[in-house]
Formats: sequence, C-alpha cells, structure tokens
Amino acid sequence: MNDRTTTAGKDVGRLTRLVLVIFMLSGFLLMVISLLLLYYHIWEYGRELFKELGVVLLAVSSVSLIYEFLLAEKHFEKFQALLRTEIERTDTNAATCARLGITRIFLTRDELERVLPLADTLSKVNLDSKVHIVAVSLFHIMNKAHLLQKALMTGAQVSLCMVGPDGAPNVVRRLPDLEVSDIQSAVNTFKKQFAEWVKVNKPAGRLELRYHDMPLLQSFAVFSIPNQKVGVWDLSFGRDTKDKRIFLVDPTMGLGADLAKRFDVVWKSATCVFLYEDGSLKTDAL
Repeated sequence: MNDRTTTAGKDVGRLTRLVLVIFMLSGFLLMVISLLLLYYHIWEYGRELFKELGVVLLAVSSVSLIYEFLLAEKHFEKFQALLRTEIERTDTNAATCARLGITRIFLTRDELERVLPLADTLSKVNLDSKVHIVAVSLFHIMNKAHLLQKALMTGAQVSLCMVGPDGAPNVVRRLPDLEVSDIQSAVNTFKKQFAEWVKVNKPAGRLELRYHDMPLLQSFAVFSIPNQKVGVWDLSFGRDTKDKRIFLVDPTMGLGADLAKRFDVVWKSATCVFLYEDGSLKTDAL
C-alpha cells in the first residue's frame, strides 16, 4: 500500500469526522429550537418533531464520532495490512508465473475447452503451422479427428505420439487411470480417420504417429500457429475430464521450455509407425 493510498484514507477520515460534527451540531440546534418552542408554548407538533429528530441526530452522530476517533483508525490499519498482504501475494504469484512462462491455469479440461476451444485454435493454422502432441493414449484428441483433418488440408504439420499397443499392458500396470482398450480405440480411430483418409484425400500437410512406452501421467501439446506458440500441459488425476489440471505455457521460456525439452526426449525415443508427407505415404507400420 503506497503513501498516496494512506493519505487518501486519512482525508476520508477527516471528511467523515467533519460531517459527523455537522450532524451533531444540527441535532443540538434542533433540540435548542425544540426548547424555544416549549418556552413560548407554540407549535407543539413541530416542537416534538424537532426534539425527536435532534435526539436521533445527536445520539447517532456522537456514537459514530466516538467510533471514528477510537476504533475506525485501528480497523482501517488492520484492513490495510490484510489488503497489502493479499496484493503482495498476488503480485508475487503473477510475477513467478510470468517468469515461468505460465499464461493461464485451468482446473478442468472442460473449462479449457469452454474458454479456448480446440476448434478456434486449429482454425488459425496455415502452411507454416505445427501441431505437436505427446500423450498417453490420444483418446480424447481422436474424438476430434475432423479438426486435425481440416488442419492437414490447410497444410499444417501434425505430429502425434502415444503409448504403443505392444507396450500398453506394461504401461497400464503402472498407470491406474489407463486401460488397454483406450490405446486400442485410439489406434483403430487413427486407422479409420487418418491412415485411410490421407490415402484418399491427399492433404497438403504432414502427418506422423509415433509409439512410446513411457508411463506418463501427463501430456504436452504445442500449437505453433501464426504469431503465436502455445503449450498445453495436461496433468491427469483420473479418467474424467474434470480430473485434469491444465497449464497454458509459453514453450519458448521458463517451465514451458523445460516441458518442451522433456517431452522432446519422449518424442525422439519413440518409434515412427506412420508418416505421410509431400503428398505420399512414407511409413505405415500400423
């Protein structure tokens, strides 16, 4: 809390006390008028009105003035201290997130989809755009295959990495929220929605699928679109989308850059099982 805020608070306190003194004097004046009316035995109704109004103004103003002098300043100082602590804590957290490259945090994947729909992100892709996703099963992204198809038709490069079916049983034993059926379902969807689709439609983009055998409890996606590069770090604490905690990061700095390097290790150690580029199928080991 700066000196200007403190000075403003003191000015408000002085103004409040001045107003209360005016009300007290007004109440006292009304009581004097009431006594004068009583002395001259005139306007009985007005006399009672002035007396009651004067008593109320004098009593309320006196109590309020006593509070202002004795308690208000202490309460205001406590409030200032609490407010200062909260502001400093917020500033510290915001500054730390900025240094780490964290731009936003979502409590659930559903919340992310409401605020930043995947369709909106992929609608901005062009020939120079890249979509790079290293995940566990790719189960959820496969349900939105049509969005990636549009990106491929535009000319974007789509790189996907997931647990391979052969290594799935070993990985599943170490990941309580993963089922072998999730892996197989994602593979089957990829075959129908991408492998067969690129052969027929010949998109301008590039598509690659790799298999890894890492027991990941998280996924990381990087969307390189015009004038923007966004990283999505997805932490899984259950199968439901409400059990996912999402961090939007800048993959070129801080935590975002660290995550990009870490997941790049997974990507480079994975096996390429499908590759389509330059209008032709290069690899198909599905």
